[in-house]
Amino acid sequence: MIKHRWRELAKSFGDHVDPDKTEQLKRTKSDIENNVTRIFKLIKSEDLGKKDGNRRDSKNESELVGLIENFYQQYQSLYALYDHLIGESGRIVRRRKVRTGSSPLSPSSSGSDSEYFSSDEIDNNNVKPENHEHQKMADSGNHDLKTENLGLKQLSLSRSSSEGKDAINTEYLAALQKVHADITNEDRRNEVDERVKELSALVEAHEHHGPQSSARVKELEAQLAGFKTDLESFCSQKRDLEAWKEDRVAEAKQLGDKNIGLHARILELELVLKEKNDEISDLVKKLENESSSTPKVAYLMAQTSNLQLEVESLHAQKGEMEERMATVKTESSDQVEELTDKINAMKQELETLRWERAETGVQLDRKNKEISQELHQIETLKEELKRKDVAEKKISEERQRFLKQVKDMELEVDSLRSHKKNLEKQKRSKMHEADKLRRESEGLRAKIVNLEKTLSQRGEEVSALRKECEDGKNEASTQLMTLTTEVSSLKQELDSVKLQKSQLELQCEKENKEWLKRLTEMENETEKKMLEERQRFLDQIKDMEREVDSLCSQKTNLKNQITSKIHDTDMLQRENEGLNARIFELEKTLTERGDEVEALHRECEDGHKEAANKLMALTTQVSDLKQELDTLTKKSQMELQSETENKEYKERQTQMEGKIADQQRVIKEQEDTIKKITKEYKNAKMWFPESKLNLQLAERKMEELAKKHRVQFEDNVRLLYQRIRVAEHIHNDTKESYWRMKEECEKETREIREKLAFYENPLKKMKEVSETAKRTLNRLDRVACRFDKEHSNFLNNISRMSDEVQVAKSWVTGATDEIKRLKRHADCLATQLDEKEEQESLLREKVWKLEAMASKEAGEKLNLMKNFSQLEKQVAKMEKTIKERDEDLLSLGEEKREVIRQLCILIDHHRIRYDDLKEVITKRPGRSSTVN
Repeated sequence: MIKHRWRELAKSFGDHVDPDKTEQLKRTKSDIENNVTRIFKLIKSEDLGKKDGNRRDSKNESELVGLIENFYQQYQSLYALYDHLIGESGRIVRRRKVRTGSSPLSPSSSGSDSEYFSSDEIDNNNVKPENHEHQKMADSGNHDLKTENLGLKQLSLSRSSSEGKDAINTEYLAALQKVHADITNEDRRNEVDERVKELSALVEAHEHHGPQSSARVKELEAQLAGFKTDLESFCSQKRDLEAWKEDRVAEAKQLGDKNIGLHARILELELVLKEKNDEISDLVKKLENESSSTPKVAYLMAQTSNLQLEVESLHAQKGEMEERMATVKTESSDQVEELTDKINAMKQELETLRWERAETGVQLDRKNKEISQELHQIETLKEELKRKDVAEKKISEERQRFLKQVKDMELEVDSLRSHKKNLEKQKRSKMHEADKLRRESEGLRAKIVNLEKTLSQRGEEVSALRKECEDGKNEASTQLMTLTTEVSSLKQELDSVKLQKSQLELQCEKENKEWLKRLTEMENETEKKMLEERQRFLDQIKDMEREVDSLCSQKTNLKNQITSKIHDTDMLQRENEGLNARIFELEKTLTERGDEVEALHRECEDGHKEAANKLMALTTQVSDLKQELDTLTKKSQMELQSETENKEYKERQTQMEGKIADQQRVIKEQEDTIKKITKEYKNAKMWFPESKLNLQLAERKMEELAKKHRVQFEDNVRLLYQRIRVAEHIHNDTKESYWRMKEECEKETREIREKLAFYENPLKKMKEVSETAKRTLNRLDRVACRFDKEHSNFLNNISRMSDEVQVAKSWVTGATDEIKRLKRHADCLATQLDEKEEQESLLREKVWKLEAMASKEAGEKLNLMKNFSQLEKQVAKMEKTIKERDEDLLSLGEEKREVIRQLCILIDHHRIRYDDLKEVITKRPGRSSTVN
């Protein structure tokens, strides 16, 4: 029945339409179809561009907006033509009623007139109930056109607006689809009207609240960006403070080592003073006691010559050993510095990796939150048409998000506060260490003052050394005990500082773990809690700003305190330098005193040079043989040392190569993981077009991080290769020095042999002299009777000779004392060598400890890799969620297409109605003529 009526109406309208207008209508029909197909193509191209992750084309958008506007104008023209036809049909009906008056009409004609063309006469005349149906049909048609026009307007606005309203437009089109489906059902027209009114009210409310909420969201996002920049600056400052802390700790260790060296130097000076005093006392005693020991003069002179030769060889060996020790020291210090630099670089890399891991975790959490929020928004938009509380839900979701961000900021502020507390603790510890260093420096000053006093007293009281030797020994023993106790206390303090450092590191790790646990707990609690009002949120943000300002002020105060501490440490270093200078002056005074003693010995030597020359000729052979034996033993020792040094160098080289290989493996593993992450992000980008910008930013960050890691690892590898080259160069230098030492030893042996050949001639001469002396004695025996008169003169000569022998004895005792002193000095040098070897062993132990630390750091890297694998699993889960969301988006696209299809169906329906109206209008005049 309804279709039949529509056809009759179309026929009646067709009578009132011009043939030119029909051609125009056909043209408009073809234009509308072309526009619709073009709109479909543009929408499909945009959907494909979103899936591929490409940017939008402004030309396509402008073309699409223009097509929609043309479509809307064509619809308006059709609507105007429809109103015009209805008005003309109403006029015709009025004229006919006026003409006919009360004449009866056929039921078909009157029924058709009353059904379709009584819209203007409902209020004036009483019409049949079918006229009410016609009014409803016309109103529903007008309402359909209005709703369609509204839908087209919103489509055009949504294409020109931001991407955030695409989901709303899709849901709105779905609602239009439901509305059009309800319009086709005649039984639910009233429900459709109510729903359309509700929808329009919701749209108006959304348009009213949209700009306000977007502006507020932008303001809050700007504030959050500012807070994030502040946090990043705080984190960078934190890193700088930690690096400064490590530098200060290293300087404190160096100062402690310097203090230990000063203590050792003071001990050496005290030992030298004791030796000088002992030598002086021994000289005095031997001068008194050895007046009667005449037969031992030749033996002692031989020993003196031998010992002098040994002393000269020891001096040469000492110079060589000092040079070698200097080279070994420089090499060991360079190696230690290189190892410390490596460890610091590895620590920095670990810190950067931890920071990057934290950033990636935060980014993944944010993406998870954003995806969950977007899914929730999609669900709420689907339920938006059925419920009236859509705006409140959106506001609640935004509040949840911002409250979470505020809580995250609060947690970060708490972490900064804890870090500030840790810095204050470290500052206190540094103060304590500085006080300790000051006390130690004061003690050293007091000791130096005491040493100066003792030196002055000893310089003035050289004559009273016999009585005060025992007192000096007791004082020296007590001072040694005090110094040893102080050294042990310093070692204990260093151990306690190391323990405190390890405890602080453990506490930091525990605090980090607790912080992560708190983060998880807070996230779970925030999901359960209800949201509060916006005003409270703004107050919290203001409080956060105040706290950030307070933290900035505290940071400046800490910087000022740190500068003051740096100034104090510089002052302490200057004081230590002054102490070193003072010690150097004391050493100069000691050397001057030694020169005075040597001058005294030289005076003794000048008196007895003649006897010494005679005795030297007899003892050179024995001394030369001893020197040859010593040189041979030293050669063997040097060869053994060089072999051990070569072995140690090879072991170190193998260790360094193993470390380089491990680092290269770690680099390759990290590059593989970075490549995997980039591939996964590219796949996610293909499946998730709306988060294209976030993914691009993440990819850029990952690429930047990868570049940084590559650059850092390449720099480390270059440094390692450079260090290996330096070590090889040092090894070659040591080899060259070893060959030089060999050549020097061979030259010395040649010179010794030449000296032996040179001294054999004086021995022969001495033998000849002894034979001539024997001959003369025989002659004297023969002529003894003749020289009775000259007996007195001979006795005088004998007394003179005895005096000279006593002087020679005293000189021999002095020479023996000097030899003893030199032996003691050689023993001291041997002890120093042993101490240096112990220091080298300690340095090796430190190197081993550092290598153990590096292995621990490698274990931490493995843990990081495990955490990274867990993150990859989370990324896989995210991909699953993204796929589900893509499926939802595809379903939404299908719904959009269905809406467009239904719009096309509506257009066809209106075209059919228009054709039916044409047919009705064309048929109408014929029927009226038959009635007449």
